[in-house]
Amino acid sequence: MTTILTTLIITIQVFKTMTKRLTRSNDRVWAGVCGGIAEYLDFDPTMVRIAYAFLTIFTAFSGLIFYIVLWICMPEKNLLQQQ
Repeated sequence: MTTILTTLIITIQVFKTMTKRLTRSNDRVWAGVCGGIAEYLDFDPTMVRIAYAFLTIFTAFSGLIFYIVLWICMPEKNLLQQQ
């Protein structure tokens, strides 16, 4: 019984350390939103910024609203690491 409980506790701890969170990046130009998306997806931040700029231009600048919403909703990486 104790080995099952120990295995369960270890599994939960490993799962907690393996989970990826979408956070604003310290590699930022304005608020770190594009950098955070790039880190989450393991892409180059410059490519994400260029893709975001093109998408914003070609969607009548609705990407600005999307950026502001993400800026408000995405937590900062430093705040999560302190907890």
